[in-house]
Amino acid sequence: MWWVALLAGALAVVSGCLPAPERPSLAPEPRARVDRSTFDFGTVPIGSEVRHVFAVANDGRKPLTIEPRRAECACTSAVSPGGTVAAGDSGWVEVVFDTARAPGERVRTVTVETNDPERPEIVLTLRGVVAADVSATPDRVFFGRVPRGTSRERVVEIVPADGVTILTVRKESPRFDLEVEHLPASAIRIRVALRPQDRSGPFDDELVVTTTSDLQPEIAIPVLGDIR
Repeated sequence: MWWVALLAGALAVVSGCLPAPERPSLAPEPRARVDRSTFDFGTVPIGSEVRHVFAVANDGRKPLTIEPRRAECACTSAVSPGGTVAAGDSGWVEVVFDTARAPGERVRTVTVETNDPERPEIVLTLRGVVAADVSATPDRVFFGRVPRGTSRERVVEIVPADGVTILTVRKESPRFDLEVEHLPASAIRIRVALRPQDRSGPFDDELVVTTTSDLQPEIAIPVLGDIR
């Protein structure tokens, strides 16, 4: 009918006059944008590898450079080829977390440096729970600064899951002595006594716990300090 054709023509004219949606304007300098800088990996078994790729957009008119600088222990990272993101484009940073010696609730971060004058650093975070058959609290023995000729003592508790048994506890250094106390539910308390030392300097030893766990047949607990 004639009025249908007339209405269609009018709509075509009106729609043709509407302005096209504007694209977001780009900043004159490189501009880094990360919509999600934290990844929650949930709960994973100990020994598994956590991987996540973070998207990094460049909202500037000049190329954006991205380069990992600092990562917490047990983390590695990689970036887009060449470490450069073109103007208006997106790149990526992949973070890998090795959970082999990190039971319990964990937060790991990687710091990425950029040439964005307003955001020279980006902190990317992995968080979650690493489920273990055996847990040590604390997970390392730190004596701090110890005057020469004096002794110090620290305590570590080892708690196994149901069905897991702790077999042995041994030391790898003559610097300290161990005393093992058996607790309920097959847990143990280890008293680590640092012997008086004559020589100054830092030390990095460990004590080793063996268990019946297939996932954690052996746990190495660092023993650290500095004799002054």
